[in-house]
Amino acid sequence: MTLTWKAPKDPDDVKDYKLDWSARLGDMEEITSSEWLVPLGVTKGSDSHTQHVVTIWLRDGTAGEKYRITNRVQTSQGRTYDQSVVLHCYES
Repeated sequence: MTLTWKAPKDPDDVKDYKLDWSARLGDMEEITSSEWLVPLGVTKGSDSHTQHVVTIWLRDGTAGEKYRITNRVQTSQGRTYDQSVVLHCYES
């Protein structure tokens, strides 16, 4: 299932976006690595993760466009999960 970030992004914003994986992870399971797949048009800045939450900083984009951003995590139980999120870009 693809999610949508509720807060749209202005093309001039440099902003952080988060995904909480805790509902999909098993008991005692933690994120050990995180990778972001970002389409052309949006620029990935830094990213980080805690045991259950991943964060990415994004900049750029074109007003009126939607971008599908995918996060892939590896877990302490050897699992790999993907989650896609739609980012709407609007001029504010």
